[in-house]
Amino acid sequence: MKNRAKKDILSNKKTREQVQKLVVARLSTIPRDLEIAIGNEQYTISDLQRFVMENNDIGKQVMELQMEYLKRMASGEIYKMWPDEQNNSYYSSQS
Repeated sequence: MKNRAKKDILSNKKTREQVQKLVVARLSTIPRDLEIAIGNEQYTISDLQRFVMENNDIGKQVMELQMEYLKRMASGEIYKMWPDEQNNSYYSSQS
């Protein structure tokens, strides 16, 4: 059901276009010389941006992963990996 909800979000053209712009902007913050391995292939950041805009299979996966990351960040769930989960702060446990 979760996976279906993600696909439904991306099936709405207006929402998909907004997500594409957001993901391309986020990818633009990654150093250009970095390559990312997906399966047995290496891709540049420009490749990933193009895939997102083309809305191909890899582009859809990148968008879904980015949306899941942002959702978990907004909910605070992603910060629970830090040692001091009560304050969601890595540094407060280091003092």
